[in-house]
Amino acid sequence: MAERRFTRRQALQAAAAAGLAAGVVPALAGRAGAMPQDVGGPGLRPLEAGLDLTVHGVIFPGSAQDYRVVRTQPWWPALRDVVGRLRMWADWPSLQPERDVALGDPASRGTASLLALDDQIRRAVEDGLSVMLIPYRYPPWANGTADLEPGSRAAALMGTTASTERYFCSYGLSPTFAPALLGGPLVATGWDDEGDVRVVELHGHPFYLATLFQPERSSTEAAPHGLIVGLVAAAAGVEAPTPSGAVR
Repeated sequence: MAERRFTRRQALQAAAAAGLAAGVVPALAGRAGAMPQDVGGPGLRPLEAGLDLTVHGVIFPGSAQDYRVVRTQPWWPALRDVVGRLRMWADWPSLQPERDVALGDPASRGTASLLALDDQIRRAVEDGLSVMLIPYRYPPWANGTADLEPGSRAAALMGTTASTERYFCSYGLSPTFAPALLGGPLVATGWDDEGDVRVVELHGHPFYLATLFQPERSSTEAAPHGLIVGLVAAAAGVEAPTPSGAVR
């Protein structure tokens, strides 16, 4: 099978368009080479040592996880002799923080981070490394809306039947397995705009409520998320207050 090559920006833009900025399929920087698509069959390459830099090298250019800093360390030459690949994480919120300002637009607040990422990739390629770039995180403006079942525990605790919530990944419940999973006391009580399940609850349990969004990402001490309040109340064996502050 022929290799497919993507530039870093093409990979990010494709991920953004598909809503898969936190997906698990690696997109490779075009300048860094490409990976065989027929992994497990003809064309499989031998295992090769690699270095995984955390996302902080993109969120905080110049930090210890910035490749330009890594390659200046006294231990790097010895490590470079045994490393052939470099994996980096393209943090979408850092590279395109505004919905209405395109990726790479000089007016974007993410331009400096984008140029820093470009430079890290360029230097890694110059050092003979194959770079694997993986999209990472959703920006707040790309977060999804959860529609909640009226009368459900989630709706009661959150005080609404529609809420815009924050996601860190793009995992979901496969429609293939949904009927088997939700065929008993476990029921779906929240969905996104496309009808995908985002909240499930187990009837008859003191507090079994699972979400694919992360309520802690929008919760603060002054305004704790309703689901977190409900969990703490259930653990303490008391009634959770309603969002208005009155006790149910």
